[in-house]
Amino acid sequence: MQQDLLKAMATEMERLQKNTKIAISYEVQSHPKRLFSHEEKIIIYRIFQESLNNAMKHARAKSIAVSVQLQPCFEMIISDNGQGFDTQAIQQKQSLGLANLKARAESIQYSITIVSSPGNGTTITLSETQKT
Repeated sequence: MQQDLLKAMATEMERLQKNTKIAISYEVQSHPKRLFSHEEKIIIYRIFQESLNNAMKHARAKSIAVSVQLQPCFEMIISDNGQGFDTQAIQQKQSLGLANLKARAESIQYSITIVSSPGNGTTITLSETQKT
């Protein structure tokens, strides 16, 4: 059922590409069968959508790159070349948007890192926690 998630992401990227002037790239690495729970699919897709939305609305990015790796563990990296922001200042203000992303990731036992600085764009990495 992973195809549902990957197909939905690809469809959204195509839609955005047609409707914006932002250069968008999408890459899926390693394509063996990967099963996600229903909850994982919903949460991953919402984080994906919110991250893209933030890049387009707030970052004033000219390009956005999305990379998805399925094996050995799921990892999604969304990078933009936008204006970036001071992550520490945002954390101190307790930004609802970033807190939402983190809470969503934690709800499915994934981790999320947000790396950004003024003038240098933003990279959001959503990773499945290694199962031991």
